[in-house]
Amino acid sequence: MKFLKKVDWKDVGERALKTFVEAFVATAAASDFMNFGSGETLTSAVYTTAVAGIAAGVSAVWNMLVNVFKGGESDEP
Repeated sequence: MKFLKKVDWKDVGERALKTFVEAFVATAAASDFMNFGSGETLTSAVYTTAVAGIAAGVSAVWNMLVNVFKGGESDEP
């Protein structure tokens, strides 16, 4: 698993966390999550968190692959 040494894990983690927050906020705004009067608030919160988690996972895998194929170079100057 030599290719994993090429991955900039800090960059991958930061991007995944940013994607999680973005997806969570967007999904929460588009769902009933803000409607605290309904009895399904917990269910809606779980779905919102799951969608954000999936988006963050996809982001992490994508950025890991980009790092591996670029030789571990970062986008930052």
